[in-house]
Amino acid sequence: MLVLSLVFFGIALILFWSGNRQKRESGLPPGKVVSLDLHDDQRPQTPLFSRKHLLTGKPDYLIRHGKEWIPVEVKTVQAIQQPYEAHRLQLFAYCLLVEEQYGVRPRCGYLHYRRRSPTEKDSITFQIEFSEGMKKRLLELLERMRQAEQSGDVPRSHQEAARCRACGYAAICDQKL
Repeated sequence: MLVLSLVFFGIALILFWSGNRQKRESGLPPGKVVSLDLHDDQRPQTPLFSRKHLLTGKPDYLIRHGKEWIPVEVKTVQAIQQPYEAHRLQLFAYCLLVEEQYGVRPRCGYLHYRRRSPTEKDSITFQIEFSEGMKKRLLELLERMRQAEQSGDVPRSHQEAARCRACGYAAICDQKL
């Protein structure tokens, strides 16, 4: 019985060490993962909601490190050198939601890109600063989006057929590619 207990304890230590090593190598910040939304079998977490900005969303991870709340968004891509602008804006929206929910503006968030192919192990993480200027830019964009929505006449904004096929509005869109 003692030998079996020692074996299980050894396995637990190896798994703990391996998990910590993977987190360090991922480039993600230290801290406790307090929210997770990676579309797995776990019960979904409650989304963050802003009454002030009429905005809702859930970052893939929300990490608490001391008094800081850090949103992390995970994206799957073929290859990337710099974060996409749309991904940065999505991360800024999560930063805004975190600020309203917890009363502290995150100084940054993280965009973690992993390879599309399961055989490729490469991933890259970008720390993205959430300054007052970035917050202002996001709020201006949200206002322009609301104005466009109210106008009722919003033309498509891209030329990418794959993006068009994956759009949630494809079934009702009169501007499909």
